[in-house]
Amino acid sequence: MPRVKLTPEQRKINKKEADRKYREANKEHYKAYYEANKDKIYESRKERLKVYGKKRRQSKKLDNLFIVYCLPYTDIPYCGITNRPDIRMIEHGTVGNDTTDWFILQVCNTRDEALKIESEYHKKGYLGAKWM
Repeated sequence: MPRVKLTPEQRKINKKEADRKYREANKEHYKAYYEANKDKIYESRKERLKVYGKKRRQSKKLDNLFIVYCLPYTDIPYCGITNRPDIRMIEHGTVGNDTTDWFILQVCNTRDEALKIESEYHKKGYLGAKWM
């Protein structure tokens, strides 16, 4: 029988199906392994989360600086403040907002100063969290 050349998509589907069948056939083995190693697995997950959390807290945090930023994704741009722009843009992205063209309007030394500037932009017609 001649060998049929599969496309990458077909290989991916075949692998997923084979993996599913294998897991189904060895379900009891996986349960037994998990029960025997529950503490080890839990500690490993806990350690990975601890490392991830530390990296996330330290990620591009602007110490004692707040930025007033703009998202020009609608006819009326959105204005906000943050001291962690990388995390804030991810948060905007999770609700479906386009963050590819965001830009900084102003950098401030205190949160109060940033709030004051943000409110001035809102008075000019920019959207904000309270107006969305």
